[in-house]
Amino acid sequence: MDLSIGERQKFAIARALLRRPAIIVLDEFTSALDPEDTNRLYAFLDDREQNLGYKPTVLFSSHDYKKGVYADRIIMLAKDKHGIAAAGTFEDLSVAGGDFQRKLEASSETRRARRRA
Repeated sequence: MDLSIGERQKFAIARALLRRPAIIVLDEFTSALDPEDTNRLYAFLDDREQNLGYKPTVLFSSHDYKKGVYADRIIMLAKDKHGIAAAGTFEDLSVAGGDFQRKLEASSETRRARRRA
């Protein structure tokens, strides 16, 4: 069977979750999914205790700053000597005036400009 990259991603995540790990690490795990499937998957993981019957720790990386709303805690890495640009909750970081807020607002502006074009 020939599967798309997005379908492969969904199967890989499903296989990992079927093993019932205590911790699951997901690196850009929705990169090949359409926006609807992406939102569904984030919502599924956000309510993972109800959906899976247990609550594994999920660590995920994303370049989509809006997806931080699904995280209990955010750690934004930096390329300077300190290594961490910001840490906290989405609610705190989105109004803190730092790098996270600037990048979140920039990503929202970019999306609005694309829709207008």
